[in-house]
Amino acid sequence: VQAYKLINQFTTSGDLFGAPIPTEGYIESWYAPGLGLVREITYDNGDTSTPLFEKDLVSYSGLTPE
Repeated sequence: VQAYKLINQFTTSGDLFGAPIPTEGYIESWYAPGLGLVREITYDNGDTSTPLFEKDLVSYSGLTPE
């Protein structure tokens, strides 16, 4: 299935449940027609060697990939 890749940059501050959030980073998102979001990876610009978060679609029903 072919997917479209988007890269979104962000700047933020503060903490989430007591853990500091990076001040700058980016999110790589893959969208497949007919399915929607199928993969997403979030990186901190301070250390891009290790993703902060990863999400992958592992199953679906009632949808038709194009």
